[in-house]
Amino acid sequence: MLSVLAVAYDTSTGVWFFQKLGANQLSPGAITSGIMASGSIGALNQIADGLFAANAEARGKFANGFLVSSLVAGGAIGTGHMANDAIVSGKLGSGAIPDSSVSEAQLVSGISIDIAESLSEPTTLAAEPISGHACVMFLSGFAGKRVGVAFANNPNKMPAVGKIGGTNIASGAAMTTNPILAYGRQPSPILSGNVGKLVYVGTNGQPTVTAPSASGNAVQAIGQVMDNDGTLFLVPQPFFIQVAA
Repeated sequence: MLSVLAVAYDTSTGVWFFQKLGANQLSPGAITSGIMASGSIGALNQIADGLFAANAEARGKFANGFLVSSLVAGGAIGTGHMANDAIVSGKLGSGAIPDSSVSEAQLVSGISIDIAESLSEPTTLAAEPISGHACVMFLSGFAGKRVGVAFANNPNKMPAVGKIGGTNIASGAAMTTNPILAYGRQPSPILSGNVGKLVYVGTNGQPTVTAPSASGNAVQAIGQVMDNDGTLFLVPQPFFIQVAA
């Protein structure tokens, strides 16, 4: 069996000596930043199970950036190796989980992914002030991507491509803090109490369970109310029907 030896220097006698390391012989602070060179700990089996005990150290002992891209090999974290709450809000950065990398078989019982499609990018801007929960559409006549409110009483501002959340968006603002939901479910309190009903673009730009019926109005179904809390399952139809004059 291999033993681990520590090389030490006694400043009082000027003598170098070797000492076998046993349990608890690395005191806190014994290894500081930069002391262990890259590659000094090789194969995974050189770090024994239990070396990092649960709650042994306070939160934050691994500095930000301690584990960088590619340092955790595929399969390094297996079933049960991550305790409950091991990953908290914000700890998975953008791109940490690539597209299509999580399959249904890789999720344990009781864990689900809410499938949705949204548009959130700094190059898509609001062409006008947009109220929270408004139905939106892309506007023509601009050099870049511009979004405006869809109105059922103005066929030139139809059809809607999606809906935003509850936060108002100022004219010229990027659609990043309040992205466009194009498919999936979204809380919509203004639809509460209407479970099971179809949802349409309203004449005021807000979703409604009452289909527009006035002459010239555009009728576009965009989804259905899922529960009494007003959760909308958004599936916008890419066309509208205009009410006859």
